[in-house]
Amino acid sequence: MDPPDRVVGVDFSGARDARENVWIAECERTDGELKLVGCAPASERLAPTGTDPVATTDALVSFICGLDGTAVGLDFPFSLPVPVAHGLGATTWRETLDAVATYDDASAMDAACQDATPGDRTYARRACDEVLDSFSPYHFFVKKQTYHGMVGVLRPLATAGVAWVLPFDTEKARAAGSDSRPRLMETYPAAVLARLGLHNERYKGSGQSECQRREHNLAGLRDHVTAPDSLADRISADADGDALDALAAAVGTDVAVRERVMPQTADWRVEGAIYPLTNGAVEMGS
Repeated sequence: MDPPDRVVGVDFSGARDARENVWIAECERTDGELKLVGCAPASERLAPTGTDPVATTDALVSFICGLDGTAVGLDFPFSLPVPVAHGLGATTWRETLDAVATYDDASAMDAACQDATPGDRTYARRACDEVLDSFSPYHFFVKKQTYHGMVGVLRPLATAGVAWVLPFDTEKARAAGSDSRPRLMETYPAAVLARLGLHNERYKGSGQSECQRREHNLAGLRDHVTAPDSLADRISADADGDALDALAAAVGTDVAVRERVMPQTADWRVEGAIYPLTNGAVEMGS
C-alpha cells in the first residue's frame, strides 16, 4: 500500500459537547511532502445537526465516507480485550461491535465489561494497551469514547463496507489492490508524541509551562508535516490540546502507513492494534 495522498487525524470525544471537543486535522501529500491544510473542531468542519454526541458521530461518519484514498487516524479504542469480548458472547471483532451496540450507553457497556473481566481486576487491557500503558477501553476515563466510537463510527462504516478498518481488514484491503476506500486506524496521540521524543503529558492548559510544552510539541510535529503559521497558531492557542492531538493523530497515522506494518500479537484479529506500532510488528508483505 503506497502512502496515501491524504491523511486525516481525529481527536475524538464522546462527551456531551463532542462537537467542540472533536478536532480534525487534514493533510495532503504533494511531491512526497505532507502538508497540513486544515485543523478545526467538528462544530466548524462537520456542522453536526445537534449538540449531542450522536449528532457528531453521524456527521463524522458522513465525512469519512467522502475520504476516498485517505488514511484516517482515530483517537479512540476500536475493540475490547479478548476475554471481555468473549464474555459478551463475541468471538470476532465485528461480533464485538454488535455486542457493544446492544447496550444503551457507555455506562451499561462498562458494567457488562466489568462483569466479564476475568479474575479480581476491575479492568482488563488489550495487548496494545499493555505495551503503551494506556487505559482499558472501558475504563471510566475513556468508556464514552470507546462506546460512541465503536457504535457510532466504526459499526456503521464496517457494516456498510465503505471503509477498511485496520488491522482487521488489512488482508482484504491488500487483495483489493487499488481500492480507494478510506483506511481507518486506531491511534493514540500521547504515544505518538512519546515516540517522537516530545512531551506526552502536561501540555494541556493555559499556564506558562503548558503553553511552552505545547509549543515544543508543535515544533516537533512540524518536523514531520508542513504547517502554515496560521494553522500552527490556532493549534498552539487551543489550551485543551485537542487540536494538537488531532495533528499528532495525523502524523502517527502517516508514520504507520509508511512503515507498512502488521501486528504480531496473538489476538490482533479481535483486539486490533494502536498505530503506529511500537513493537510486535512485521512487514505487511511478509
